[in-house]
Amino acid sequence: MDTTNTSVETEMNTTIVSNAITILGRSTLQTLLNATDNAIVLPPTKCVGLSQRVPIVSVVSFVLGVIGNILAICVIFRSRKRRRLGVFHRLVVTLAFTDLFGIITTSPVVFAAFSGKVCLKTSESLCNYMAFMMIFAGLATVLIVGAMALDRYFAVLHPFKYNSVKKDFIVNLVISGIWLFSVLMSVLPIMGLGENVVHYPKSWCFYNFFGDRVEDKIYGYLYSILGLGIICLTAIMNLLVIVGLISGRRSVSRRGSISNKKSRSRKDISMSVFLVAIVLVFAVCWAPFMIRLIINQSRTVKRNNKADLNALILASWNQVLDPWVYLLFRHEMLKRFVHLVEKSRGGSALRRLVSLTGSFRSTSSGSEMTQNTESRQVQIDSCVGEEMSSKNGRKTETTDVSDERKPMTTDVSDDRMIQDKVSISDEV
Repeated sequence: MDTTNTSVETEMNTTIVSNAITILGRSTLQTLLNATDNAIVLPPTKCVGLSQRVPIVSVVSFVLGVIGNILAICVIFRSRKRRRLGVFHRLVVTLAFTDLFGIITTSPVVFAAFSGKVCLKTSESLCNYMAFMMIFAGLATVLIVGAMALDRYFAVLHPFKYNSVKKDFIVNLVISGIWLFSVLMSVLPIMGLGENVVHYPKSWCFYNFFGDRVEDKIYGYLYSILGLGIICLTAIMNLLVIVGLISGRRSVSRRGSISNKKSRSRKDISMSVFLVAIVLVFAVCWAPFMIRLIINQSRTVKRNNKADLNALILASWNQVLDPWVYLLFRHEMLKRFVHLVEKSRGGSALRRLVSLTGSFRSTSSGSEMTQNTESRQVQIDSCVGEEMSSKNGRKTETTDVSDERKPMTTDVSDDRMIQDKVSISDEV
């Protein structure tokens, strides 16, 4: 009988302690127990539903993300020695620093959670920290990519407006505004507009996109609609830039000598390829996560924790792929790729195709120029013949002085009349 009572009391004490840990938190309960006369040390607790293992996907993404972003930053600053960094490259550096910051500040928490050293469910401060970092890094990345698309849109399609403003001041203001806005959005759940909770499989914290409160719904829709709207605008602006580069609809200020046109065309092609890669990676990584947030908040589909986790993993890989997209699709790498293609059999065929196209264009343009020259020469000859005949008809006998002056004046008037008629015929 005593043994039964003892086991029942032990189970009750364990239940009470676990409930107290859940409500107060482990650190707070331990402080209260230490303040008593008989200090009690709480046994280590394990997060329910999270098995201790090595998260291979998280480790691989961490390593590739850190190496890629550091390499991208080093390559950009190395190129700074040769030329001054423009607005676009400053935004690329800002994106690399933001992605690197997000990876370094969130991945160690995930590793500690899977190793069993920390439990996000019982540590409210650690959960708020991780949610803050994830919201900040994710939203800042989306906004920076949108700023890059906006910069290319004005630089390519509206060069006069783009070159008439102080770009250095504006880009610094935009970067600062993006970071401040991201911090404000990350602080709102901690301040009461929404709340940060642990999500499946108890290894990451984010705002509660399953909440029923009005505050949770307001913040959830604000975050998801803002992110999805920026993704759509970024895709639209990049597509407009690509279409503008392909169709050649650029302003006269971007025209110049033949060498400048060739260099600009090469840079435009590399920029188009880079923008296509950025749009694809950005949309594929972030759009599913934003759509899942809207679906969960609206409760239109049954709850699916694994789908939410897969969408989060895909979104986190955007921070890993961004620097590698820049490293692989920058102008220098594309030049090397084209050089390798030209050395291959496909490159020889490509060169023959380009040479045939160029000869056809030169022949057609040459024939057009010849036709224009011949027609213009016929007009000039007809004008000269008419004026010479009229001049011979008007000739009379005068003195030597008048004979000397008259041809001079008639020649000048003849030249002016010829020029006038040729200019009129050209305008027609």
